[in-house]
Amino acid sequence: MMDHVISESERANKGTVAEGNFSIFHDCLLQWWTPKAQEYMKAWGYEHRQLRSLPPTCAMVNTRYRWKLEGDSPELCRGLDLHGFAGLDAEVTLNCSLATYYPKGHAMRAKWNLGNVGAPWNCMAKTWMMCAPTSDCIAEGIMKVVPVLDKIIEAKGGVVPDEFSAWAGGGGASTTAHGSPECGSARPRLSPGLTTRSSRGPQGGV
Repeated sequence: MMDHVISESERANKGTVAEGNFSIFHDCLLQWWTPKAQEYMKAWGYEHRQLRSLPPTCAMVNTRYRWKLEGDSPELCRGLDLHGFAGLDAEVTLNCSLATYYPKGHAMRAKWNLGNVGAPWNCMAKTWMMCAPTSDCIAEGIMKVVPVLDKIIEAKGGVVPDEFSAWAGGGGASTTAHGSPECGSARPRLSPGLTTRSSRGPQGGV
């Protein structure tokens, strides 16, 4: 995962003013912040190019979290943690619910039944690839990080009032369209603070 993050970040910043000078952010994934993992980042030359708690700004942070993160930061992970996964979860639930309208014994009822062994992965993957969240929805969520960064800068990297996090998609509401197990019958529903259509709408073959 670290290889992917580094290589993709280098590719995205190549030829820009940030080439060779950008920093990487990851949430408080336990494996990322182990001593061994950080040794690997040091070998890549990225040990000090990660957003994390640093002295003296964060000198009062518990020693457990110094040079690390205090926990998940959904306000920074806006594309998926704050918006995208909430939309995916809601869409999977909707698709599985709508599958119950098929006659008993129909293959779609078994395919979209989270109680069946092997079905949860299919439900999640099919919904992710064909229904929600859309690329536009993810992009809109990511761009909402700009006011968050402004707030962090304004607070000089210290404690920031929790007005942007709205965990699990509670950051406002906008009407978007969502589909069915075939992503075919759209209906309006509340989406977590985004204006972009969060479902791809009518598509077959799910």
